[in-house]
Amino acid sequence: MMFVEKVGVVGAGTMGARIAELIALNGHEVVLKDIDEETTKSGMQTIRGILDELVEYHENKAAQAIQGTENDLGITLTDEQKETVRQTKSPTYDAERADRIFERITPTTSYDEFEDVDLVIEAVVEDVDIKQTVFADLEEATERHVPLCTNTSVLSITEIAAGTQDRRQKVLGMHFFNPPQQLPLIEIVPGLETHQSVVENVMNFAEELRNHRYPMQPVHVEESPGFIANRVLGRALNEAFLIYEEGRAAPRDIDKAVKAGLGWPMGPLELADHVGIDVINHVQEGLKKMGATGHQREPQITKQLANLGRYGKKSGRGFYEYSQ
Repeated sequence: MMFVEKVGVVGAGTMGARIAELIALNGHEVVLKDIDEETTKSGMQTIRGILDELVEYHENKAAQAIQGTENDLGITLTDEQKETVRQTKSPTYDAERADRIFERITPTTSYDEFEDVDLVIEAVVEDVDIKQTVFADLEEATERHVPLCTNTSVLSITEIAAGTQDRRQKVLGMHFFNPPQQLPLIEIVPGLETHQSVVENVMNFAEELRNHRYPMQPVHVEESPGFIANRVLGRALNEAFLIYEEGRAAPRDIDKAVKAGLGWPMGPLELADHVGIDVINHVQEGLKKMGATGHQREPQITKQLANLGRYGKKSGRGFYEYSQ
């Protein structure tokens, strides 16, 4: 059994900051490392924003529940009924609790704080050479019993583990989905030499976590390109991109069809804009290199949009246009 009090997170970018917030939300101390103070400061600002949104949601959820009930039923609740809703929907998180969560996270630019961590989650860029360098550093900075997890979405766990000398049995994938404060899935992926006890310990740790909405739901998947979710999603997105590229339907009709017909909460082109077309393109390239795209014709539209700087919401334009 693994007892986790302190977690090291390497990478304070989009995923690293959000993973750090989730871990701190669950009562663990977190040390958040990146290469410079500007990046770690930006990561802490991201965390502060996530916590502020959490507090705002809890402050407004009673009023939203009252309004939703009245709109759905076409009635006006009595003051007594409204008070009952307010008590049922009383805030779980307030500014004071958010501050305590924030204070559990220590930003740093060195590995000195990693000497007493119980678990590490790496979330740097999807480059196997960079990840191998990080894991070589982690092998030196942490105790031998500490599991070293990577948040990679497509790269080989075994290849990343090759960056270490004597810790390959402790390396495994711990793939969170963006944004982890809302999406509960974690893919737990062992490499070729990962010990089964490490897999079980990290699975147990993940099962104890919850995000802003749900208990986290870890799944065990053997190493393969794209694991489970991205392998399935990659095929589905490719078909949506091809339908658009062939001029078969407009973006809004493609998204409407998938949402209304398949029950997706967000259409495939909306999803691509939300995640970032540059990120989607990078993942697709990674899957292609590992032979996980099957016999599908490869769409060109994401490459073309990425070359034009049309990355989606973050750039103001992707498949759709967004006001800045």
